[in-house]
Amino acid sequence: MKPYILIIGFLLPSALFAQADHTEAYYRQAVKKLDSMRAICPDSLSTPRIKELDSSPAANEYLRKLVVAAFRWEGEHCRDINELKARVEKVFALPLDTIQSISNRWGEDYLVWLYARRLLSPELQERFLINWLDFHVEEEWLSHARRYLSELEVYFPRSRYINEARAKVRALESQVEAGKKNPHILFRGPVHSLNELVAPYKGKVVYLDVWGTWCGPCREEMKYAAALKQHVDSSKVVFLYLDEDADEKDGQWREYVQMNNITGEHLRMNEQDIGVIWEALLPDSPLARTYPRFFIFGRNGKLVQANAKRPSDEEVLYNQLKEAIDAP
Repeated sequence: MKPYILIIGFLLPSALFAQADHTEAYYRQAVKKLDSMRAICPDSLSTPRIKELDSSPAANEYLRKLVVAAFRWEGEHCRDINELKARVEKVFALPLDTIQSISNRWGEDYLVWLYARRLLSPELQERFLINWLDFHVEEEWLSHARRYLSELEVYFPRSRYINEARAKVRALESQVEAGKKNPHILFRGPVHSLNELVAPYKGKVVYLDVWGTWCGPCREEMKYAAALKQHVDSSKVVFLYLDEDADEKDGQWREYVQMNNITGEHLRMNEQDIGVIWEALLPDSPLARTYPRFFIFGRNGKLVQANAKRPSDEEVLYNQLKEAIDAP
């Protein structure tokens, strides 16, 4: 893939970058531009100017969204799996197996950065990498933030942003250390059945959150976890978190829980092993096995709510849990 070609006619006006930050609007605009531009010149991409990036947070947000949109555009416009395979290998200059291995280890976000390296000029690569690191710091995603700091130190060792980036990563590391000392964050060993999962808690109501660190909506719901525990009698409810992640991401999962101070009982299962839990929870509804998904078990250990409300539903969920607590 060629480096980007700046097409002045498609460059969005500076006035846009002075506006408030509406990230989804930027993403939609990016997709629209990509569809129109690439129909004319498939290897071209318009970007903000450096002076706009220096003065406008919105310009930086647009650059980030534009690269993400371009990355997704590549896959969405392939006609079949063979074309997708050929396109992916051409874009990354790597065999598909290697690309899949990278994705399994670091997630799709890291592929976006590799894509940006092939798409943008070095000057814009640095700005994108800083923005990408900041995004993962804001998401409190330490393992990824560390990875992008390492990339910054390798490719842009004289970057004027490097000391600030190091400080941000150190702040996240401090949060993890604090979480490690929290006695109310408990990691359980492996289980092999739903009964084995919930049996230790008979006599208490169990609120089961089936989630994944890779799942944006799952992470969003975690922001409401602390408030939930303040509104419900925690002596009568067990908050049980079942994460679906690959075995090689065990450390990242633990770090995420500790950094975000998610109190409760935590287990992780890989995609294959968690199937037995899903089958027991929703035997007749395979299409409902989506993330995140919430369940309530009564004090007798029986499932009483197979589609419990989310933490963000607040009062509605609080009432569901109180009903389970008060049930005979």
